[in-house]
Amino acid sequence: MGKRILNSKILYAVLAIILSIGLWVYVVAVEGTDSTIDISGIPVTFTNQEVLEERGLMITEGEGQTVTLTVSGASTSLTELSQRRSDISVTVDVGRITSPGSQQMAYTVTLPSGYSSSVTISDRSPGNIDFTVSRFVTEEIEIGCKFDGTLADGYMRDDFIVTPSTLTIYGAEEEVENISYALVTVQGENLSESVTEVLPFTLMNAQGQETSSQTVTCSVETVEVTMPVVKSNEIKLAVDLIPGGGITEENMDKYVTCTIDPAEITVSGQEEDLESLDTLTLGEIDLNEVSGTENFEFEIPLESNLKNISGITSASVTVTISDELKTEEYEVDTISLRNVPDGFKAESVTQTLQVEVRGTEDALAELLESNLRAVADLSEIEEPAAGRYSVHATIYLDTVSDDIGVLDGDYEIVVDLEESG
Repeated sequence: MGKRILNSKILYAVLAIILSIGLWVYVVAVEGTDSTIDISGIPVTFTNQEVLEERGLMITEGEGQTVTLTVSGASTSLTELSQRRSDISVTVDVGRITSPGSQQMAYTVTLPSGYSSSVTISDRSPGNIDFTVSRFVTEEIEIGCKFDGTLADGYMRDDFIVTPSTLTIYGAEEEVENISYALVTVQGENLSESVTEVLPFTLMNAQGQETSSQTVTCSVETVEVTMPVVKSNEIKLAVDLIPGGGITEENMDKYVTCTIDPAEITVSGQEEDLESLDTLTLGEIDLNEVSGTENFEFEIPLESNLKNISGITSASVTVTISDELKTEEYEVDTISLRNVPDGFKAESVTQTLQVEVRGTEDALAELLESNLRAVADLSEIEEPAAGRYSVHATIYLDTVSDDIGVLDGDYEIVVDLEESG
């Protein structure tokens, strides 16, 4: 009887059904059923951007986009693919773009190895990628500085020193053209010393407003800025008056008036350089050469470590001789020669000289022509030989009065040299 059961067709049918059910369970468990999923947030990559750069172009809008892919296939494959979304690439080839403007291009989806045959991309969103290409330019701009703070009393800041002094910017033409300069801000309170810092900068437009740019790149991110902080002082201007022509150190205040315009200037520098500087001497004026009122112009000299922040580079000096001093002309006929060259004898051809003398009326009234004498020094003759020479004569005034003197002049006499042997 058992033998008949085993040979029964019913048994075979039951076994077949059991095997089919097992196979179905295996397929469902191992392979899964067909389904559809959305894989979102896949970033878009633009390829061949270096080709754009070679053409002077760049992408200015549209980077950072993502796409969503609708993928169909076996559940197991889809689950695995979703877990490997970082291995899915979406690329747009921009190497064919030759001019700036708005662009719309299709993209290529590349799945990880082994999935291209087991799944199907049934939909994609968006269908194309929109982006903007602009012309790429380079520009050199100045770097400006400003101080946002306070200085100690008696101190001021000097010109900023920036390294580098200019900045190169790269980017889309429309954004670069909106940038006029870079601005660095130095901060501090109650400063009495110079400041040197490495600081960032802000890009500014022509209206002095900060600009925001997504595409502009700068050649450096920071610059070195030095803000010199210096002391400032008022310095008086003066001249040295050389006595002469009846004016002595003792009577100078009585007979001479000297005014300087400007009377003082403002100078800046390091504190130690200004400590002992309260007066600046412009130069000398020989009172022998002044009569009445005369004007003189002097450049204002300063050491290189000081700065004339008044901006005035010259001063006008007015010297007035009091009208209490009079000028008279006298004839000098006492002429002597000294230092006659060896082997020669000398004789003055000039017999008299007209000499100007300045002094008070009383002193001039007492002056005799015999009090005046001219002396010529013949040692100034180079390589003497027999002949006639013009030589300088010094005028001497023999008097006991301090209120009288000879005015400097171009006094010359003519002498003859003869060999003495």
